[in-house]
Amino acid sequence: MSDLHRVRRAFGESAAPWAVTTHDVGEHHWTAFSGTQQIDYNIALVHGGDVQVLVAAAMAALADHGVPGLIMLAGEGLSGAQVMADAGWVAARAMPLMRRPANAGVAAVDVREITPADLPRTRELASEAFGLGRELAGAVFTEDLLARDDVVFGGLWEGAPDETSSMVSCGLLCRAEGTSVGWTLATDPARQRRGHASRLVAGVKHIDAGTRGPTEDLCLASIPGAPLYEHIGFERLEHWQVWTRPRWMLGAS
Repeated sequence: MSDLHRVRRAFGESAAPWAVTTHDVGEHHWTAFSGTQQIDYNIALVHGGDVQVLVAAAMAALADHGVPGLIMLAGEGLSGAQVMADAGWVAARAMPLMRRPANAGVAAVDVREITPADLPRTRELASEAFGLGRELAGAVFTEDLLARDDVVFGGLWEGAPDETSSMVSCGLLCRAEGTSVGWTLATDPARQRRGHASRLVAGVKHIDAGTRGPTEDLCLASIPGAPLYEHIGFERLEHWQVWTRPRWMLGAS
């Protein structure tokens, strides 16, 4: 198995905490469906094998669940683009898959794990950062998610460490064997460009490493967001082509 193949599979394996409706990782594909109406959390990747069959199966699975979603193509899976176009899907964007070598993060006094009482604020942050309705943006942010031991959901607070402080950034990290994957990073738009995201990533990783030691990090970044990750030590491995249906595009973050 090539290193890139391993990384693609690990990314899919890490989706288990939130993919409560369907989670399947095969040799050349994976599917991860939350079953919610949040498009970014009903996703599939095809990166090899019998591409036409796997792409058709991913489209059928989304249709069966009746939820909006994204199908991503990488590597040999890119040959499935015509199948998707013929079915009326459109290429929405390309996203860089990024990796950082094993590390233990950096302790941050203003970063701590989120509690159930903090969940409403995480939904507000996701709504503001991604331009979605609050319930839609935070559909996968649940107490069941917080209770899992393969998740670190952290927040960064600004202000004095008392009742006047406010969470201004939150990030969800999920674990696979030897790998930590960032699935959500949302910062209050009014507090951006102040270094909050970098401190949050470092602090959440420090919490993660305190439990199981240093691991490599993965994330799927937006094109505008990639420089932030490069600044803190990530490298671009490849780009994943993201496909969806035109009527779902307004719901994508």
